Amino acid sequence: IGNTPLLMLCAAALCVLTGVASSTASLVYFARYMLGDVTLFFFVIGLTSLLTASVSVAAVPMLAGRIGKKHTFLLGLAIAMLGYGALFLAPGTSKAWVFGSFGVAALGVKVSMAIMWAIEADTVDYGQWRTGMRIEGLTYAFFSLMRKCGQSLGGSIPAFLLAASGYVPNAPIQDEAARQGILQAVALVPAIAFSAAFAIMAFYPLTDTRFAELIAEIKTR
Repeated sequence: IGNTPLLMLCAAALCVLTGVASSTASLVYFARYMLGDVTLFFFVIGLTSLLTASVSVAAVPMLAGRIGKKHTFLLGLAIAMLGYGALFLAPGTSKAWVFGSFGVAALGVKVSMAIMWAIEADTVDYGQWRTGMRIEGLTYAFFSLMRKCGQSLGGSIPAFLLAASGYVPNAPIQDEAARQGILQAVALVPAIAFSAAFAIMAFYPLTDTRFAELIAEIKTR
């Protein structure tokens, strides 16, 4: 309870996973009713995911070394916000805009998800510095629980939005209200969720400099 960085990270992780799960759960509806081409859409999304994962694997350690873990996380969140925001505003007829927006969002998600684990490890050391006890297992378990809660919440949001918008299961065409519900689930909800995570992490107190000070004090003790 006294580990403020852990609580803030868990709150941000809850938001991130809510956004990712909402978008993922809505993709098949978006492909079918917004783009009308499920096969091509998932081919492009798969290719985009592979490319952004490759970029993030190389970029995250370099970014963390240059600007610190906190600001790397904030950068990833900001990129995802931009991508999902652009997707929400994308003209329905412009597949280039849609695929480009998904690519930007995917890059932001990959960066955020990768650096999140390094930050979680830092909160273990903070807890040891604050309390004198090192509890990796409990810290990880609580962090993992919040991520799973985010996945559950995000996965259920599209169902509520579709039901509220008048979505008709398996109908060949959906009306405008249902299409807007799909778009909100796949783009607007993630954009809001990542914005909330950004707002939380902007006040995250455990910078790399402060973390180094804590480690030095732990060693001194």
